[in-house]
Amino acid sequence: MTDASPAAAHQVPPNSQYSRYAAPLLLLAISTAVFFVPLLAGRNDVPGDLGDNRFNIYVLEHIWRWLTGLDQSLLSLPIFFPYPYTFGFSDVHVGSVAFYAAFRFIGWNEYDAFKAWLVIGYVLTFIASYLVLLRLSISPWLAAIGAFAFAFSLPALVQVGHAQLTYRLGVPLALYSALRYAQSKRPLHLMALIGWTSLQMLINIYLGFFTLMVAGIVFVVALLIEHPFSRGWFRSSLGMLREPLLRRNAHRLGPVVVTLAVFGAALALLGFYGFVSWLYGFGRSWPEILTMVPRPWSYLLLDSLPYWSHISAALPSITMRGEQQLFLGIPVTLLFLVATGYVIIRPGSASPALRLFIYSSLVLALVMTKIGPLTLYWVVAQLPGFEALRAVSRFQLVGAFPIVAACVLFIQQVTFLDRWRPVLVGLLALWLVGDVNMIGKSTFSSQESRARIDAVVAQAGHASSLDGSVLAFRGDPAVPPYINQIDAMFAAARLGIPTLNGYSGNFVPGYEYVASCDGFIRQLSIYDGWAKAHRQPSLDSLWRPVTTAGAEPCQVTRELVAANEYSEGPAPDATAAKAIRLADASVARQGPTLIIDVNLVNGTAQIIHSGSANPLLLSWRLFADGATPPGWETRVSPGADIPAGATRAVHFAIDGAGHKAGDHLQLSFVVEAKFWGHDIGAAPVDLVLP
Repeated sequence: MTDASPAAAHQVPPNSQYSRYAAPLLLLAISTAVFFVPLLAGRNDVPGDLGDNRFNIYVLEHIWRWLTGLDQSLLSLPIFFPYPYTFGFSDVHVGSVAFYAAFRFIGWNEYDAFKAWLVIGYVLTFIASYLVLLRLSISPWLAAIGAFAFAFSLPALVQVGHAQLTYRLGVPLALYSALRYAQSKRPLHLMALIGWTSLQMLINIYLGFFTLMVAGIVFVVALLIEHPFSRGWFRSSLGMLREPLLRRNAHRLGPVVVTLAVFGAALALLGFYGFVSWLYGFGRSWPEILTMVPRPWSYLLLDSLPYWSHISAALPSITMRGEQQLFLGIPVTLLFLVATGYVIIRPGSASPALRLFIYSSLVLALVMTKIGPLTLYWVVAQLPGFEALRAVSRFQLVGAFPIVAACVLFIQQVTFLDRWRPVLVGLLALWLVGDVNMIGKSTFSSQESRARIDAVVAQAGHASSLDGSVLAFRGDPAVPPYINQIDAMFAAARLGIPTLNGYSGNFVPGYEYVASCDGFIRQLSIYDGWAKAHRQPSLDSLWRPVTTAGAEPCQVTRELVAANEYSEGPAPDATAAKAIRLADASVARQGPTLIIDVNLVNGTAQIIHSGSANPLLLSWRLFADGATPPGWETRVSPGADIPAGATRAVHFAIDGAGHKAGDHLQLSFVVEAKFWGHDIGAAPVDLVLP
């Protein structure tokens, strides 16, 4: 494609063989100095917080423990006891776990193995991007800078607390394969496209599906550039693509076998996810997905870059703001806008490759952005697989590659930059490196994590796999619930026993985010009815004595579980839920803890089931008077079934540290993965803190 470009004559001559190796090595050395060392070598030595990345470590560790025989079942994480197939509740790292396991096998602890796994993910993404940019006839130095801009893109660094998104090596390779297949129509390139997309699926489902979507856009745009649209375009294009596939001796056995193996593994993983979703009734509603669809100003949001934070804060408020940080930085954004203007004004002077990546990026933005009440992504969200993706804004981790490729192609190819090209390349490199150095990076201490887990193990006493017990941990109510849940998960693994606790992308019927004795009993009580409906073993056949630990240990016995009747059933729909309201809410302060009482009034004609696959939960948010309220990201269960027409008094405590008298506490409710009360007309309850 680039060889036929009108701008090909103005391309920078190929650098020496030395530059092909010196350029990427220098950029990797710089990334070590400005990113890896500050992130991994300080007192807080693990990226993220005590939540999601510890969950990633737990999943990676579970696979390693299964490989070494310490965990009995791969497909059932020993959490949410006694529910099965919990491995399919979130990311499973099938495509990258080998790197983690290798370091565990040579004796590294789980935190150091995780850090090495993370570094390898960034490095492999950089190398894959660099090789693809070289194949686009980009000079080694520009290719290395472009690879750095993609591997360490600002939206990717914002997601450092979601380490499952680190490995993106399949993205550039799949997009390049889509381009080459559109050009050559060779089956080898089609197999490469299928193989790299399947590998990215095995690494991360979100990025796999978005890679599939962006590769589809690149493929169609490339076909249109090679073979402009005219009457009968679809039929003739299909014929051009089909003919090489039917040609004798067009297929090589080795690539076919490898492609089928990777594709088959991806299909098996997707089938497992589909089975688990059917078994538990998981799903994402369009209103929930819509909260994550980017708005036009999402592409300018980046709260953690110091010199940009004031501009970012002045932009309109947005739901799930933390997931909408999509700004690629000033140099990449400006270069892309200038390149877009150049292609629009002088399309004949732009190479086909430059036009391809500009047009593909614009089409992607058009599809993915919500403008007013409308978004084309609604069509995509109806497709199998995409309907289960909630965090839509993560598409930018894939979409950054065609943008970066367009930027470096523009710098290399346009003639009016000839005099200033070295200066521009140097400034671009310095700015990109400076942004990576300056952007805020969340970290936590592995020592703190170990200490928390040690404390739970100590509280569990002599519980171990020898006594056949199961752990139920009630942590400090002032600590975010997800931290308590993950502490219990690691402690139970240390003890070699399962746990009633759990934290994941989904959860089981009856589960309570804020762990309580009532929640444990409800989770177990609901299981028998669920198991019978889904032909799973009964609770009696699986029962283990429960070892409780935490701030307020309690009794969880088979008799107490049998004495309680909690039910599993469908959630109220949005029409019926308009009759649900919160009443008589109050808040009191006990030191840093806020004690909240509220009545949940079920004005519907149906029972609100405590064990629904889409449970009704209460949510709250705290903010200063006059400040922009944050998103609704907290949850607490009402604790029991609520019969039609009945009222349930809900009492719970939250951490109020840092919030003074006069600040606001708002309460709302959510039917999980379906809709929010305040979106169907139930205004949030607003309380002023005492």
